[in-house]
Amino acid sequence: MKNLNLCAVVVWFNPQSLEKPVSNVNSYSKFLHKVYIVDNSECDNSNIAKEIQNAVYIPLKKNTGIANALNVGCELAIKDGFEFCMTMDQDSVWEETELKKYIEKISENKNEFQNFSPVLKYSSLYSFTENLKHLLFHSKQKEFFDFQFSDRWITSGSVLNLNVWEELGKFNTELFIDEVDFDYCARFSERGFKNLCLSDVILNHNLGAQKKVLFINYGAHSDFRLYYQIRNLLYMCRVYPAYTYKYKYKYKYKCNLIKLTLKIILLHPLKIVSYLRLYKKAVLDSKKIFAFEAEKK
Repeated sequence: MKNLNLCAVVVWFNPQSLEKPVSNVNSYSKFLHKVYIVDNSECDNSNIAKEIQNAVYIPLKKNTGIANALNVGCELAIKDGFEFCMTMDQDSVWEETELKKYIEKISENKNEFQNFSPVLKYSSLYSFTENLKHLLFHSKQKEFFDFQFSDRWITSGSVLNLNVWEELGKFNTELFIDEVDFDYCARFSERGFKNLCLSDVILNHNLGAQKKVLFINYGAHSDFRLYYQIRNLLYMCRVYPAYTYKYKYKYKYKCNLIKLTLKIILLHPLKIVSYLRLYKKAVLDSKKIFAFEAEKK
């Protein structure tokens, strides 16, 4: 099991708010040589980290963004001689049989592929409209699966070749949080590297905070997170037009803006003005980041 030179980087942000922060990481740490816990929390969580097998705790003492935290962990992994690194969200959980299968597949294909990704299993939907459909049609489905693509995968559960990661310029810290993974995917695919999506390997993935209105669950993001979602999606469209067009269902901004406005009217009618200001700022800042990145090139 440990013949593969594999470690993991997990980014923490206030892990004490999680139900099982220790068992989440321990679900995979014992199968790896080392797990770098990069903590974006303001408080020290070393007392939690010491309960985790094979863990190295790196406190950053402030929220530096997921891109920077991942870079810190991957840089340490390279210094320690690792070839492959699995990036994880703090509340994702591996089942033992699935992880063993994953490591075996990676070992078999590590010379042909430069990245690996599993199927994601959610215990609930995230989209307000999808949850509404399930409520209206009385669906009894309780588990949902997200099959990723050869050129598009999320951070959690993916295993990257650290030499390729370094060659591509690491994760983009200007993005801070949202679209960090897809920005890496776009650069990865543009260079002709290959990702292997393993349809028979499943990772239990949590979609984050949710709220319920009239028995309907929906994603409950803060204004802070919403700003980065809008700003970075617009940035992606400007920098990678061909890539984002391929996945245009996710990048239909007019459609998303209409959905967002309706959601605000229905769920947060008193915040319409502040949300529109947030959207305007996100649009302007996306142009600034694009100009800044263009200057660097």
